Amino acid sequence: MSNQVGKVRIPGPRPDLQMTLDEYLELTKDKFEKRFDTDIKKLIIALIEETPSMWPGEYVKMMDAQWEKFAVDFYLRTGVFMAVGHFREIWTRMKKEITADRFDQIPEKNLREWKFYEQMKLCRPMMEEAI
Repeated sequence: MSNQVGKVRIPGPRPDLQMTLDEYLELTKDKFEKRFDTDIKKLIIALIEETPSMWPGEYVKMMDAQWEKFAVDFYLRTGVFMAVGHFREIWTRMKKEITADRFDQIPEKNLREWKFYEQMKLCRPMMEEAI
């Protein structure tokens, strides 16, 4: 069964995939993909939306284990291996793109044209707390 956040379908874990945290931690860099496509970004935002404890995350050392679990969960849902640093990079960029200043300075009708507007709009309260 999958959940929906905004207009993003969050797939459930795929029964054909298995991975433990230890197996993820043993992966070599050449196994990881660096994906920046829109669907991947929207899914990352949706999964973070479901995990409130991840919302503040600047580059907090305490969150490493949480990001690692996130990466395993992401793989089990998508079959895509991505490094923790890559998830952080995407999330940090998205947060910078949607700061309170952007919402305050750009008319709502123009913001709606941004392809991540619906997903990040849901995150605005947490963005204001984290900024």
